[in-house]
Amino acid sequence: MASKELISIIIPIHNAQKYLEECVDSVLSQTYNNLEILLIDDNSSDSSFEIINKFAKKDDRVRIFSQVGGSAGQTRNFGLDRARGSYISFVDADDKLAPENLDKLHQALDGVQTGFSISKFTTNEATWPIKSTRTIENLFQRFFIQT
Repeated sequence: MASKELISIIIPIHNAQKYLEECVDSVLSQTYNNLEILLIDDNSSDSSFEIINKFAKKDDRVRIFSQVGGSAGQTRNFGLDRARGSYISFVDADDKLAPENLDKLHQALDGVQTGFSISKFTTNEATWPIKSTRTIENLFQRFFIQT
């Protein structure tokens, strides 16, 4: 497996201004940096589109798109149609990735005959503003799909 295969990160966005900058910063700060980040705004009425425009001007790995009236699933499919990477990762606009997240998922594929790698979603309430009275570990899985 080549060490620098392109990974496409698809982030559907709808009225996500509260968490969006931290989300995109966490993706741009990955230790695995051969990425394209597809930021797809779905008719946001807040400042989400202005925020993603700012990121596109700062980093050429960021590609921005706009669509109207789709569900999160339709927005992901829109991104799949435009992704150029060997692997795909879906990230929600209110997610924050650990810096080595994509590197570790990619390393897990080295030398194996599989097309995807999975990790758990967890929250650390001390560092992320998700308000919850219970652990949400194992309720969401992040994955790659080989294209």
